[in-house]
Amino acid sequence: MDPLTILIIGRDASEGRALAEAATACGHRTIASIEGVDAAAARLPEAAAALIDVSSLGSEDATRFLALAGRAARPVPCLVVLRAPTVEETVSWMRRGAYAVLAIPLACESLQVQLDQALRHRELAMRNAELERSLEVHERLAMIGKLAAGVAHELNNPLDGVLRYVNLTIDKLPKDSQQVTYLLEARRGLRRMADIVRDLLQFSRNANVEAADEDAARLARDAVTQVVAAVKDRKIQTEFEFPESGVHLPRGMFQVFGNLAKNAIDAMPKGGTLRVAATIANGRVLICVSDTGTGIPDEIRQRIFEPFFTTKEVGKGTGLGLPICQRIVERLGGTLLLESEIGQGTTVRIDLPQRRAGVVPQPVHRPAVTARAEGVF
Repeated sequence: MDPLTILIIGRDASEGRALAEAATACGHRTIASIEGVDAAAARLPEAAAALIDVSSLGSEDATRFLALAGRAARPVPCLVVLRAPTVEETVSWMRRGAYAVLAIPLACESLQVQLDQALRHRELAMRNAELERSLEVHERLAMIGKLAAGVAHELNNPLDGVLRYVNLTIDKLPKDSQQVTYLLEARRGLRRMADIVRDLLQFSRNANVEAADEDAARLARDAVTQVVAAVKDRKIQTEFEFPESGVHLPRGMFQVFGNLAKNAIDAMPKGGTLRVAATIANGRVLICVSDTGTGIPDEIRQRIFEPFFTTKEVGKGTGLGLPICQRIVERLGGTLLLESEIGQGTTVRIDLPQRRAGVVPQPVHRPAVTARAEGVF
């Protein structure tokens, strides 16, 4: 074990030196605090563990220090030191928060064993707390997903009916009518709502991805061109590079290409180049979707695959685009990796098994993919 920093707490300098010598004999560094509980607590961030001399510090102050150490941002395991502790005293101090009770004089071997166990226990406790927080977040997201799916399902049919009536009314009115202008704005909002409903339903359903094979070059070109055609305020240049021998992908990849194209365009507010390329290597189809966009700050890069997380303005994104892409790719037996550099652009790399007639790859279940940075979502 690497040398640790041990905090020695008490009010007797000579007793403190004795404890420090025992810790030093085990190869560890020590820092001493004889100014009281508050001064000792202020030094907790420096320490890996603490030795409390109860006889000089006092039972009340030792108990208060144990409470402070337990509430620290990074809990510090505390070992209480007593002269000839009884079983009752040992149990009492451990109930107050001590990890172990050691007898004076300290034996180096005993101290080292207790320190090893205390630090291992702290590491396991911190991992367990992290897992509990993660489980709580996932359960909350699952509840939100179920609620959103229910709301989306109830909205879907009425929304479709309203949109149909708006379209019929537009067709019946003169083209230069002021009412048509209002209705076109209403239709734009309704279509936005329909997109949100579709994304919510797509994300919440555990449905099979549409698996019918299509030519990958045509699939990518159709999806990207459809998105780029709707952009009027900037110039987006598109490039496509696919093997001449032809690559086939499931129809479900159409939505992946479309979502990635939307993200890329949003990341290029002054225009730029969107490139889609594919190669075949070792029975795998490797797809790269790259742009010359702006990238995003590091502080939010780890959240880009969280459902409902978005950096777009209110009303311009649901935060489901990338999670849906990830889910589709994984259900097709592939992986999705995102790379980006601020000011240099973004590349999304998709690795899929090469398709064979009549064979559908099994989905893979992986933890959240690694991400370094990305554009606007």
